[in-house]
Amino acid sequence: MNFFRKLLGLGPKALSNVRPKPATQSTIKESTINYNMDNVYPILTTGKTTEYKLNNEFVRTVHQRENMYADLICIYIFMDPETSDANGQVDAFQIITENENEDYVHTLRINSEINFDKLDLPFSFWNETGHKLDYKILSCPISPSSTSKILSKKHMLEAHKMLGTDELFVSIPLSDVIFVVRQDLNDDNFSHFLAIHNYIMLDKANKSKILCEDLFVIKDGEISGILPFEQISKELLKKE
Repeated sequence: MNFFRKLLGLGPKALSNVRPKPATQSTIKESTINYNMDNVYPILTTGKTTEYKLNNEFVRTVHQRENMYADLICIYIFMDPETSDANGQVDAFQIITENENEDYVHTLRINSEINFDKLDLPFSFWNETGHKLDYKILSCPISPSSTSKILSKKHMLEAHKMLGTDELFVSIPLSDVIFVVRQDLNDDNFSHFLAIHNYIMLDKANKSKILCEDLFVIKDGEISGILPFEQISKELLKKE
């Protein structure tokens, strides 16, 4: 376990409910033929991804702005229940949409979000900084599904309840990491939270997993705004 995993305090990189396979030609064909809407889920990634196929794909743009490191997009995966192992983990395949129409992709979106709401991905209080915190941070086990929680009103309402507020800041710095705090943190606590966010974003070891440098404002369970960090974008772009 590297230093980053120790810092997060979330254990080895164990995937929750899904074990992605590389998108080879054979798995793409299997996914486009042998899936049903009951096993489709949303996954957040970026326009710079090398893990998923993006050429000619219909994708949902979740967030973009001028000069950001990479557009934040949503694709869809099929989790194959026929491949469940002894630990309950299953193989996952990207659903290829290049030959589909927009109406069908919209159907994927609706069904994937319904399915995602049913997943058991509870938040827990997090503190692996080595210091006592004067504020609360929510997170959940490292998983490709973790960051998709930001798309789920059900999961975000859970965070509202746990933190006792109707407005949140959400950090999804890496493709498998999510942090949630109250939006009304005082200046010192907010600066501390940003330091955690910045550290993860700018750690060279995390480059392949970078997801989004900006913070999301969540109100009543839904994204209501963005807090952009253009300086982080500039630093990330310098390292390319």
